[in-house]
Amino acid sequence: MEPQIELHLLNNRLKILSVNKSAIPKLAYPIVKIAFTNKTNCVFFSFNETNDDYTIIVDNFGFKELSSYISEDDVFYTESNWIPMYLCGEDLPGQSISKIAKYIILPLADWKISIMAISMYQCDYILIQEKDYDAVISCLSHHIPKIYDESLSPENEIVFMKKKGKNYFANKNLPISPSQMIHTGEVPSVATNGRTIHNDNDKQTNGIKSRNITLPLVIPNESEYCITGLYNQDTFLLIIPTLLEIMFYETENYSDEEIFFNFTKKDSDISIVLETKLLKKFPPGTLLNIENDYWKLIRIGKSSVGLEIFGVCASISSPLIKANIDEYYISSYHTGYCFIPSEKLNFAKELFLKQQAIVVCNLPSSETPHRIEGNEEIFEMNDHLHALNNSTNNNNNIIDNGIEFCQAYLSNLKLNTSKTNN
Repeated sequence: MEPQIELHLLNNRLKILSVNKSAIPKLAYPIVKIAFTNKTNCVFFSFNETNDDYTIIVDNFGFKELSSYISEDDVFYTESNWIPMYLCGEDLPGQSISKIAKYIILPLADWKISIMAISMYQCDYILIQEKDYDAVISCLSHHIPKIYDESLSPENEIVFMKKKGKNYFANKNLPISPSQMIHTGEVPSVATNGRTIHNDNDKQTNGIKSRNITLPLVIPNESEYCITGLYNQDTFLLIIPTLLEIMFYETENYSDEEIFFNFTKKDSDISIVLETKLLKKFPPGTLLNIENDYWKLIRIGKSSVGLEIFGVCASISSPLIKANIDEYYISSYHTGYCFIPSEKLNFAKELFLKQQAIVVCNLPSSETPHRIEGNEEIFEMNDHLHALNNSTNNNNNIIDNGIEFCQAYLSNLKLNTSKTNN
């Protein structure tokens, strides 16, 4: 019996940018405009800070907003467009990447197709490169009975369906086979402690491949993380001052700590992944599920992995699926970050070790993240926003005045950014 699930490819084409740590003030104005105001047509925005860089993912509208502030020395981005997609249906047992991995992530790894993943509080998105579109449809048609492409007209958006045991493709040139795909390189391999392991050296157990984990797994010992969303949409403006502080100023004085923060906005859905020690900065009652739902971070690899390597997320997800352990996964420009429930971490470590993984705990950063100091005027505006939210009781006033202050904040950023660029 076919699973009651369907795949939706969204009507968005995304760009993935890597921003040098010292260059983020130059992009502050368009980032704030995209993230916190209704003065943009951008509907998909993800902001991710790690020890390596800032990874920003935006649709073409957002990229247009950012493009005039981009310097070739400070920002790197993918030439190819990426397509976000999500899985839904009655047969999906709950939320987390591990629940959808066997339908999407593992099959695409078998076809040697690279992906990125963005786990939100509300939904998990898998990103594929536009050039792999036909291969993705062909591959996933073996696992998913109905596939929609929302970039097409409503009468044509079903690009694949399985009905009464027969496959129907909208494109008569499909399906293609893995042998028809053009790969940019060899099957990736990674040298680990003097040994080289190829990513296609897998074994089949219980219907799911046991995949060797070829990259070191770095686990900070002390830090715990929370994956959360908004209590309701009216609280968004209440948390803007705190988000600004975390996005632009929080890690200025970090030394050897692991850095990870993610803010993702898709239409009106907002998701935040942050260290639990930062939760106290937010006004009470604004965030969901923050009392005891804590997660441990696992960084995949000590150094940059790159966007073209395939099978990284699959190798981590395979043992977690078998053990029924929930997992969130967020890709950066350089590598991937997996999140495991804190109470399941030791069990997950044992599973990873069985897959030949090398687990490194509490590895310090190789260098202190460098941040340019902000302008006093920007700090002042942030203080005004905090004061506004602490002193206003009427929600309508909060929203009206919040927009006004956010626009003033933007004007300040634009002025100071222009001075910096000149």
